Amino acid sequence: MHSQTEIDTATVSISHPDNIGYDRLSELERFAEIGRLSVGLLHEISSPLSAALLWLEQCNGPQSPYMRHVRSSMSLLKDYVEAARQQVRRESPCREFHVRSELERVWSILAAVAARRGVSLDFAPAGNYKLHGDPIKFQQILANLVRNAIDSYDSCPAGGHKPVRIRFRASRGYLVTEVADRGCGITRDQFDKLFQPFYSTKAGAGKGLGIGLFSVKRSIEEDFRGDVSVSSLPGQGTRFIARFSIMPGVR
Repeated sequence: MHSQTEIDTATVSISHPDNIGYDRLSELERFAEIGRLSVGLLHEISSPLSAALLWLEQCNGPQSPYMRHVRSSMSLLKDYVEAARQQVRRESPCREFHVRSELERVWSILAAVAARRGVSLDFAPAGNYKLHGDPIKFQQILANLVRNAIDSYDSCPAGGHKPVRIRFRASRGYLVTEVADRGCGITRDQFDKLFQPFYSTKAGAGKGLGIGLFSVKRSIEEDFRGDVSVSSLPGQGTRFIARFSIMPGVR
């Protein structure tokens, strides 16, 4: 890892101009189209997903670890679909939850992805921290940051150690979460656009919609009363720092 003095740091905020210009109008239209597609997908995916889970329940006898992982992943996908439906209906459940149990679910999602890409995930114990909010949104925030760290190695030379380091600590009423990689890094001219919707540093088709970090920033600020910052050095890695308000008296 690099010391703070070695890394150029920038905290990015999204501006909201009073006058909606052509670019902003185009952005809103794209969000509207994504919304329409998402609602349709939520409706269509429910039946085959439920059917797949029912078929899995019919698998009697000893099951391999792989089959158990499939069952767990399918159940988690069902939870995500239901959470998305609740968000559309503005019914997202906010409650107290322990960070540790949610991290286990994030690990179960990304461990196989990281292993296939030759990336080692280094999760440190998160302690007995408790947050208030939607636990699914917390999972999605962390999964986005970790997945971006995994993807950071795509444009780097093949071979070598590929670590992604995830750390947690308490500081002044916040759970400070650090996700760091030693990938290709982010250039200074990319910082201003990094959290804007539909912007992506990933080259090539099929690399996402460019709304992951935009959603991460908005959810941290609006749902967890926190903030997110990023520091990077081209060719040497990137570090995201996300802060979440901690439930008083719990650590």
